[in-house]
Amino acid sequence: MRGKTVAAALVVFGACLLSMGGCVSQTEWRYTPDTYPARSEPLADKALAIPPFRDTRPNENELAVWPAFIPLMPYGWADYSVPPDNLFGGPANFAEHFAQKAAEELKASGLFRDVFLAQRASEGQLVLIGTLQSTRNQSKIITYGVSVLAPFPWLLGLPVATRHLELVIHLSLQERSTRREIWRKTFAAKHDESPIGLYYNNSVPDDAAYDLMFKDMMRDCVKSLESALLQQHGG
Repeated sequence: MRGKTVAAALVVFGACLLSMGGCVSQTEWRYTPDTYPARSEPLADKALAIPPFRDTRPNENELAVWPAFIPLMPYGWADYSVPPDNLFGGPANFAEHFAQKAAEELKASGLFRDVFLAQRASEGQLVLIGTLQSTRNQSKIITYGVSVLAPFPWLLGLPVATRHLELVIHLSLQERSTRREIWRKTFAAKHDESPIGLYYNNSVPDDAAYDLMFKDMMRDCVKSLESALLQQHGG
């Protein structure tokens, strides 16, 4: 009886990893701005508005859990261009969430006189236009041809699953009145969670993956913007 219970638990574990984006970690998705040196005055003495990012991700999601239940099939898979709401504990609306966190980061940087989240691009003297181009998630549950109903390879320590995440965001700083583009840059990052096993990597904080990628992007963004603003003012 105990053996059947263990097997059932393993099946649920594998199915969660693939179809639900991980049932192991339920940590809240968090983002905290960095701490920056105090500035005597901002590089741009203007208010910056950041409206919700545009979302240009292709709406192409594929979920194929069923092969994992068929003997001789090596794996089941999922390929999300638009991950389901709250996948990995992430935000239900990536476009709004990233805009909000970009506003927090740039406000902390002190590059601008003021930074605020706006509902429209018509607010503020400067506008940061963000475009969310990719949040792709590719996952596999590995069954070794014996299906998830016979999970003994996992018990022996072989990998249960793999996961590859991608985040691509384009940012453009513009003068609102003239629509003149001051700066632009495309940021791309990948996060590889492989392999995931029953005894290892099964507590990886998947919910923090997009957070970590976006944090790296914003650090690069602050440096790049600082350089562009210094150059504009002849500094």
